[in-house]
Formats: sequence, structure tokens, C-alpha cells
Amino acid sequence: MGLINYKDIDFNKSINKENKIINFNGSEIQVVNYLSSQDKYDLIMVTLQKSKENNVYNPYLIDLYFKLNIVYLYTNIVFTAEDRADEGGLYDTLKRSGLIDAVISVIDKNELLELQKYIDEIINFNHNYFNSIGFVVSDFTNQVGPIISKIGSLVKAIDLEKVNSAMTMLNNKLSQGVAEE
Repeated sequence: MGLINYKDIDFNKSINKENKIINFNGSEIQVVNYLSSQDKYDLIMVTLQKSKENNVYNPYLIDLYFKLNIVYLYTNIVFTAEDRADEGGLYDTLKRSGLIDAVISVIDKNELLELQKYIDEIINFNHNYFNSIGFVVSDFTNQVGPIISKIGSLVKAIDLEKVNSAMTMLNNKLSQGVAEE
């Protein structure tokens, strides 16, 4: 078998880079055919971060943020910080208008399934981890560690000469009290 140099391969021909165009209420919206690995990672992680409430993933929020992030990353629509300030309201607008479904309908189904699979795997891993003895021990250690550290600081701050002096004085008082009886 002959070897081929990586730099001699034309990778641009092997990926269909054509964006799809959605004509949505008079606006031409481009939907990318391929999302970079970094963007996919960001989509997954932001979806999970925003969907977590008290260390539990909210399935409704996972769906909401997953679909919003698909629109954010796969389309050429620019959303301002003001537009994103109320993402629940933005989701409602995009969902009611049919834009979310229109965007999702032109993205490769295998790509969407792959993204959803990774989200599900991370959720399952976290569920299993947070219910494991390893997590319980680690969490206990993390909570108790600062308390033990503080106790250690307090113990180091004790002036042993003053403690010994107080103990001597207390013993003397006790001895005098016993002697008087």
C-alpha cells in the first residue's frame, strides 16, 4: 500500500459545503450544512449549562436551549444581546412562527441525532455520577474540607502560654476552694 501525504488530500471536495436557503416570510435565511466540531461542542455544553437547575437537567429547558442554539449556530440570523435577554420569549416567537421547525427540517437528521445522543450521554453520566458513592464522598470532602481548614487556623491561633497560665490559675482557684472546705 502506497502512502499519501495528508497535505496532498483535497478535503474541500469531500464535504458538501453548500448552505441551504430557507425563504421564510420574505427573508432568505441560510442554514449551514456542516457545523465545526468546536461549534458542536459549544452547542452541547451551552445547552446543558443553561438547562441545569439544582444539579438536575430540566428536560423542557434542554429542548428549548437545544433548538435555540441550533438556530443561533446553524443560521445566518444575528441576534443581539437584547434579543437574547428573554430566551424563553424568543423561543416562543421562533417556535410559533415555524422558524425553528423550518431550520431543523433542512439540517441532516444524523447530525441532529448525533448532537442529541451526546447530550443524552452527558446527562446519563452526570446522573450516574451524582448518585454514586464517589460523588457523595467527594462532595462531603469538599464541604468538610473548608471547615477543617478553619478549625486548623483557629487551633494555630491559640496562645498556649495563655492557656497554660489560665489552667494554672484555675487549678490554684480550685485548690483553694477545696482547701477552704
